[in-house]
Amino acid sequence: MPENKFPENGMPSQAAYEMIHQELNLDGIPELNLATFVTTYMEPEADKLYMENAHKNLLTLLNTRR
Repeated sequence: MPENKFPENGMPSQAAYEMIHQELNLDGIPELNLATFVTTYMEPEADKLYMENAHKNLLTLLNTRR
């Protein structure tokens, strides 16, 4: 499966899941994540706000406020 373009005829949902799952797993392994030099600490209030709102589509919210 090409990594830099969408397939013309789509792809099986299980294949899409596996591809995304593998990419996201790499983010969780500090030794393989080149961005680990950035701090990941958040104040408890910021973490709470994120967890309360992570399910929302931020772009949709921003577009409805215009």
